[in-house]
Amino acid sequence: MENYDNQDRKDFQLNAYTELDSDPYYNQIKAELNVLKMQAQSLQLQNQTLNVEKEKLEKVLNNYKNSPAIVGTISEIFLDKLKAVIRTNNGMVFYVNVPEDIIKTINVEDRVVMAQNNLAILDVLAPEKDYRAIAFEINEKPKQSLKDIGGLKKVINEVEETVILPMTKPEIFKKFNIESPKGILLYGPPGTGKTMIAKAIANKTKSTFISLSGSELIHKFIGEGAKVVKDLFKLAKEKSPTIIFIDELDSVASYRLDSGTGADREVNRTMTQLLVEMDGFYESDKIKIIAATNRLDILDKAILRPGRFDRIIEVSLPDKQERKEIFKIYLEKIPCGKLNLETIIDMTETASGADIKLICKESAIFAIRKNKTKVTQEEIVESINKILIKDKVDEKQKEVNNYFR
Repeated sequence: MENYDNQDRKDFQLNAYTELDSDPYYNQIKAELNVLKMQAQSLQLQNQTLNVEKEKLEKVLNNYKNSPAIVGTISEIFLDKLKAVIRTNNGMVFYVNVPEDIIKTINVEDRVVMAQNNLAILDVLAPEKDYRAIAFEINEKPKQSLKDIGGLKKVINEVEETVILPMTKPEIFKKFNIESPKGILLYGPPGTGKTMIAKAIANKTKSTFISLSGSELIHKFIGEGAKVVKDLFKLAKEKSPTIIFIDELDSVASYRLDSGTGADREVNRTMTQLLVEMDGFYESDKIKIIAATNRLDILDKAILRPGRFDRIIEVSLPDKQERKEIFKIYLEKIPCGKLNLETIIDMTETASGADIKLICKESAIFAIRKNKTKVTQEEIVESINKILIKDKVDEKQKEVNNYFR
């Protein structure tokens, strides 16, 4: 009897569901309910996304509410008074209170963050980025030697007198009671060997070679260029004897103008710091400066006066005999067949030392491409036509561009 009742109940439920499924109103409500569930899920996801965006915007808003702080560098510390002298980048100096727990952890030259309203020290910053790694090329033992330089005998003789002799035999200058030259300026067209001469001098004098471009001394923030210059000479003293080589000197030492732009004022500050540092080191520091430029005409007179660059030496394009010497230096390292060197030299009348080096390199590449074992006259001529004709086209284009400026 009990089993029968259960069966009746199941049959009744089944019949009820069957009747509901066949009811159109029920199916419509069911479909609408499913749509509402999907909309609820979608709104829930949108709500989560909006909450994330809200948190981001609140953080941005809080950042705008916070007043900017002042960054300064510690000049002096007075432990007994819990005070410090702090200098900011715009040159202002403040005498401020320092909390006891902070004053034990700071040192002179550390950077600190101060509140604008009362100059209270809020934080101690990490050391500034090392400009040495960014701006300077440091070579402890340059491999280039004076033997690797073809021609330029007159230039090398002057360099030996003004740089090499004072660093290797300083007693000669002391005997005559004269100061040795602090530096030399090499000027001339690009590719004539100015950088190679500087490296060869460092090799001959067993000096550390520190190289940088004048454009790397220019920074967009006030005082940064001057800091790089200070760091340059500080590093040179640490690693003395040192040869400092500044390429493209014209980018930082051109004529100073009465310009109102911040960029020009910053360049002038950097140049002034360079002049101060050049005047500030002595013969005993064992530092020599070699600078290079191809725009001697725009350099400021202050940088050219005696006591800074005592010798101004022209490094011109090589003549016929010098080109012959340069070709011999580079062709010695390459397996070559029979060459008519006189014809090659006559074809390269406008070539610089760098051009000749590239001609020799390109001729070897042409020989490799042709599966040859040696470089012949044919490859040399192909290289000359490729490199020197390209240079003439580039020079012509420059003339056209200058005309339409």
